[in-house]
Amino acid sequence: MEEDLIRTHARALRVGRTYGVALFDVDHFKLYNDHYGHVAGDETLRNVAACIDFIVRAGECAYRYGGEEFLLLMPDLGLGDSVLATGERIRRTVMEAAIPHAARPSLPPFVTLSGGVTSWSPGSSLSFMQVVEQADEALFQAKSAGRNRIHAAPGSVGERIEPTAVSR
Repeated sequence: MEEDLIRTHARALRVGRTYGVALFDVDHFKLYNDHYGHVAGDETLRNVAACIDFIVRAGECAYRYGGEEFLLLMPDLGLGDSVLATGERIRRTVMEAAIPHAARPSLPPFVTLSGGVTSWSPGSSLSFMQVVEQADEALFQAKSAGRNRIHAAPGSVGERIEPTAVSR
């Protein structure tokens, strides 16, 4: 993952292209593991990864970024493109998979994701690690705002996207 981030950042610097980064966290995953067990938790992480893989386009790369976090690297996407929209499609796809989460303290009673997105544009002095840190801060904001939503880093790709109501 780090090698791909370095390579993408170097290419963006060299040819003047944008790229996007998204960080996702499975909401209330500790509660999920405590309720269903670690074997079920591992299976759920595989299902979430499959949802992400379903959305990513050729040339984009998704990585497991920690216990229940995922990082998505989106070369050539930036301010005028669909970094935020891609994050929202992934969030919605995971929620629509309707993986039961009976231990979740709020609705919907399914596994959901929170996400933070950002982009790097030519002329920026940010390193690739600072770009990831921006996405992480936006993820923290999404979780603080109630989870099951995508936030963009301030000044990067636009406003946050609130989840749409889902009737089930």
